[in-house]
Amino acid sequence: MSRAIKQAEDHQTSAIYSSDNCDEMLIYAYLQSTPNLHIRRTLDQFYYHAISTEGRDTDQVVYRYTREKQQVKKVFMVDQLWLWIIGKDLIITSFPQRWNQPKNDPLNVLDGIIEDMNSKTRPPVRSVHDLATLITGRCSGVFDRHRLGDDNFQFLDMFESSIGQVTNQETELFMKFNDASKAAARWLANQRQKGSLQLLGKHSAEKENLGDHTFVDTLLDIGEETALLAEAKDIRDELNMISMVLKHQITILDDMMHALLEEAKGPDSRMQQEIKKRYREQHKVVEVHLKDVERMDKQAEGIYTSLTHLLDLKQKHANAFEARFARDQAAFTGRQAKTVMAFTLVTIIFLPMSFIAAVFTIPVSEFPHRDGAPSIPFSYVSKITFGVGLAISIPLIAVAFALDDIGNFLRRALRSMACWSGGSQQADLRHNVLDQRSEKQEIDSDEEKTKPTILGRTSGDAYRRRADSDLEQEKRPMRRSIQFKEQRWRDSMRISADLERGNTGRAR
Repeated sequence: MSRAIKQAEDHQTSAIYSSDNCDEMLIYAYLQSTPNLHIRRTLDQFYYHAISTEGRDTDQVVYRYTREKQQVKKVFMVDQLWLWIIGKDLIITSFPQRWNQPKNDPLNVLDGIIEDMNSKTRPPVRSVHDLATLITGRCSGVFDRHRLGDDNFQFLDMFESSIGQVTNQETELFMKFNDASKAAARWLANQRQKGSLQLLGKHSAEKENLGDHTFVDTLLDIGEETALLAEAKDIRDELNMISMVLKHQITILDDMMHALLEEAKGPDSRMQQEIKKRYREQHKVVEVHLKDVERMDKQAEGIYTSLTHLLDLKQKHANAFEARFARDQAAFTGRQAKTVMAFTLVTIIFLPMSFIAAVFTIPVSEFPHRDGAPSIPFSYVSKITFGVGLAISIPLIAVAFALDDIGNFLRRALRSMACWSGGSQQADLRHNVLDQRSEKQEIDSDEEKTKPTILGRTSGDAYRRRADSDLEQEKRPMRRSIQFKEQRWRDSMRISADLERGNTGRAR
């Protein structure tokens, strides 16, 4: 059907004449007509009617189930029933059929309605209201488990089977995680023991071959959990769509019942009671389906929560494993640092002595020789070698042990010197700002003193006009003075902040 729709949208007229399928010819003829052809919709097209669902349609739970079971591939469709009651003896209905409608199809609505009409276990159809009730009952219960005889169309069973498979896979993944966690604990214990034996120079070939390291891949790989989580999410999404369809059916059945009750008003109340009874039965059937869907949704929600917890456990275990491994590595690094420190002390002690001994091997005439012999007395060599060597080595050893303290002392000294120099500059700047403020205040006070003498020279209307103009002139320098003070204050604060940041940077 999708291929035929695409060809019709692309106006491929050659496909119209080469096709011998009545369904394809119907789409080619009426898809682009006015009004447009109302084609069938998949479950995702019913829910996401504003987007393209081509990829989602081939990833339905029903489609995956039939593909894994090597059955004829099926897609869950949501069809619509259009029903008109005209007068007291005419009903017009319109509903789609399956693509290439097969014979003896349990999903054929028309055959189901004819079968119900000819059934001897139900009362005969006496009016258009009975026929409308029969048609709506057949359409609302088309996926009833007790009605369909073919297991290939038990779609709710397909959902339950998919949920069961996901549950089984989730249990297996949790067991694999538990086994990998135990293997990681054994490996860590072996690594600690092996590290302590290596310090003693002992090796154990038997412990070198303690298991493999595949547990690391199991603990760090979350591909299977993510794929299973996506499948559980798809199941929940489709169950939510089906639940929406069923709720829509309940709403339509209630509206249909009220409409038929309005039509059946009269002195005879038995028809109204019959209509209510039949629609209550249909309402119960849809509610049973809705409860099944809600029950399966709760199961899928539990699986989704379990997988989320498993991923969380994997993350926490990976963090704990990494922290424990880092702790062991830190302990081993500490032991190596102590070994390096021991060799450093030995080097500090014997390097000056080696240098002095090398100097004594040089044939220098100033060295004291005994009885003209080329050799030097041992007492003289040992006195110089050990005395001078230890005099050099002991301060260097003290510096090596107190190197961190010396570094901290030097950093504090440099920081305090930088703060002292910055503080003196900041103090000078503040004094300059204060001096400028005092000078400005003196100028403003002199201006205020001169104003009354100017105002006192006039009187009457001229005095008032002159006073107003003088007041305006007086306000202008005052505003400029205030603005000047604010600008100077901002400049001083910005310079202080720059100095503080510069001192902090030099201290760092």
